[in-house]
Amino acid sequence: MLAGPGRWATTSPEMGVPVSFSEINTVSILCEILSMHEGLVPEASLGTHFFNDLVESDMVYCAVHPGKEGSVIDREFFDKAENRLTSLVPYPFFI
Repeated sequence: MLAGPGRWATTSPEMGVPVSFSEINTVSILCEILSMHEGLVPEASLGTHFFNDLVESDMVYCAVHPGKEGSVIDREFFDKAENRLTSLVPYPFFI
């Protein structure tokens, strides 16, 4: 599962994660957390070419809207979770 803030595959980094589909096409589940900062809530990728790539690849997609009724993100869990990126991806491929 790959989860991240904002819209995946955006061309505007301030709106989300600027990646191409080929960079994440091995992911099983992609989750957009539609909250960047106060006052900026990007739209979900539904209806885009990127979303069509997800569907055609049988990738599970979900969008979480923090602040909307019925939508919850346990920020404390993520704040305390170990960042394992450096153990999974060798330097210099991570930032």
